[in-house]
Amino acid sequence: MAEAEEVKTLIAASVETFGGLDVLVCNAASGKPGYLADLSPNALNLAWKVNAVGPFLCVQTAAQIMAARGGGRIVMVASPGAWRVFPGYLGVGMSKGALGSLVRYLAVELAPQNIIVNAVTPGLCDTEALHAYMSQAEIEAYVARTPKGRTVTPEEVADLVVFLCREKTSMICGQVIAIDGGFFLPF
Repeated sequence: MAEAEEVKTLIAASVETFGGLDVLVCNAASGKPGYLADLSPNALNLAWKVNAVGPFLCVQTAAQIMAARGGGRIVMVASPGAWRVFPGYLGVGMSKGALGSLVRYLAVELAPQNIIVNAVTPGLCDTEALHAYMSQAEIEAYVARTPKGRTVTPEEVADLVVFLCREKTSMICGQVIAIDGGFFLPF
């Protein structure tokens, strides 16, 4: 998802298959755990390309199609690591911070074309990727600090994305909405 031609091919295939493009969800993510001393330039470049450049390329292609159809919805999947520091999350956190900025800029630029851009930022989401990145003890410590007392499910994240794609939510524009069970509330 980080190469312009691959993105154009994917979107063209989607348009051909479904007859148009009304919704774009950028959910791809990549990155290896690492701190400054052990984060290689290649690992940083990969995180940057997939997490920030890839969504930019997707929107650059999709927005033209959506504008010709009278509008659409774009939802990015961000990360709380863009705004909070997590141990060993430097490369991903930095690239996801750029994604949050991209959402705000695109929201302003594309809203006049009825293309609404927002992002969701899940807390710890119970996926295989989570278990590959964090130990069970780290997950349990996170859950203990979460008012809801559990991780977020992929279905809950998907429900929020669907909500943001409804016509009745068109005034929610340029927002990054947390779905984290209250973890980031200052208490």
